Amino acid sequence: MNTIQFGTSGYRGLLGSSFAISHVEVIVNAISVWLIGQRVQKIIIGYDPRTGNRLTDDPSFSRRAAEILSGAGIDVVLSSVPVPTPLISWYCRVNQCAGINFTASHNPPSYDGIKFNPPGGAPAPVAVTQKIEQLIESGACVSLGERPGHVTEENLIPQFVDYLAGYVRTFLGDPKGRSRVVVDARHGVSAAVWDALNERGCVDLAEVLNSSPLADFGGIEPNPTHKAALKELSHAVVRAGAAIGVGHDPDADRHVILDENGSVVSPEIVAVLIAEYAVRNKILFTGISTTIASSGIVKRATGKLGLTVNETPVGFKYFEPDFAAAEQSNARVLGVESSGGLSISDYLHEKCGFLPALLIAQIVESENKTLSRLVNDMRENYGGLYFVEDSFEFLNEDRDRINALLSDPDKLREMLQLDAPFYIGIDGAKLIFNDGDWLLIRLSGTEPVGRLYVESASLERAEHLASQLRRAFSD
Repeated sequence: MNTIQFGTSGYRGLLGSSFAISHVEVIVNAISVWLIGQRVQKIIIGYDPRTGNRLTDDPSFSRRAAEILSGAGIDVVLSSVPVPTPLISWYCRVNQCAGINFTASHNPPSYDGIKFNPPGGAPAPVAVTQKIEQLIESGACVSLGERPGHVTEENLIPQFVDYLAGYVRTFLGDPKGRSRVVVDARHGVSAAVWDALNERGCVDLAEVLNSSPLADFGGIEPNPTHKAALKELSHAVVRAGAAIGVGHDPDADRHVILDENGSVVSPEIVAVLIAEYAVRNKILFTGISTTIASSGIVKRATGKLGLTVNETPVGFKYFEPDFAAAEQSNARVLGVESSGGLSISDYLHEKCGFLPALLIAQIVESENKTLSRLVNDMRENYGGLYFVEDSFEFLNEDRDRINALLSDPDKLREMLQLDAPFYIGIDGAKLIFNDGDWLLIRLSGTEPVGRLYVESASLERAEHLASQLRRAFSD
């Protein structure tokens, strides 16, 4: 079982050649045991277009999962089309059932895996994934149910779009107009949702790039925040005279937003713009949860806006306690990750790439200002900070050595030759300079990649530090 790796949202196969039907059977069997133990009687199964995921593939991971779960007496709703992760979370939330999505998110098409959502729709917490891992290791087998569960195939995209559009209307009120939007679906699952939003009059959809779901994503970079991946979308936004551009990863739980000039607006700035609008218009909004890897602009803004702020380790699942507490106390908290994850506590407890784009599109229309103007106004209020992300690759056998270095601040400072007196060892190594600039190095839990994050009051310094870190860890 060494080809099954624990991931941020469940279990994930390493490479397509090693994520086989046998792994699906073992993992889904363990999930079935867990569900029966929790008396969960219903589950939804979705998938992105990677090879092996679709119902028409042979073998089909999603069909095999449905057979195992229904054999255990669990009723299964099996999506008839590729669907986004937030749709799975929505269905779990409104039906209090569990969910499985076959996807490897923003990773290349050679990766595949399983995302698991317990009832309520949040990403599976550590305690749940550890329990499923123990069931896998123990070889626990599910017993056949007294009756087989029902398997129903459905296209739930229209219902999800109704929920999404209804939430935006509840949050911001009736739209005053429709912003012109360009979308890059990157041959994932998001195009059908945007087409339905356009049909409902929620946006003026100028163009959807790379709209067809393809197993190999058309050979393009699936991570929407990758710099090289943004050129086509940036040019299309300017060409169409659009108010915003939106890009997604294959399962559409992440987003990247571009302004009318084709320039990137970070997720943290998007979150602050939403928070500012809510406070200014007396919309219930109490705080922002963010991660240790996110821009400090969130802290600056929440301080001035009178909102709470909470920092967590990296991973959307760590926002769940804040989201749950907010719902119990009639509050509303937004969660945001620098990697493009965003949601609001009374919407979904899972990140959604559609929600921030719809909210920003309507805010631009309501304020009668361009997105770049809103961003500039925000920077004037809170000061300029420049946030840069980068990455490096390493050999799997070097993981322990790098982790040991990250846990030793003195050796880390010595290697990097940096005078950064403050150190935080949560989820990697964060070094903070006397002037407030900072850097963070952390290793991915699902692939041999190191994530680098730098923030500075100077763009030149931020880019220089990121380049310095990449060279240091790539040598």
